[in-house]
Amino acid sequence: MNTFVKDKFYETRNQLFEEITLLSDAQFNRK
Repeated sequence: MNTFVKDKFYETRNQLFEEITLLSDAQFNRK
């Protein structure tokens, strides 16, 4: 796997992780 593809993969994964974290926080705070 070349570096560009790897960078895009990690970038996308980090964005997903941040979105999931925000969603989890929102659900937790709603209780």
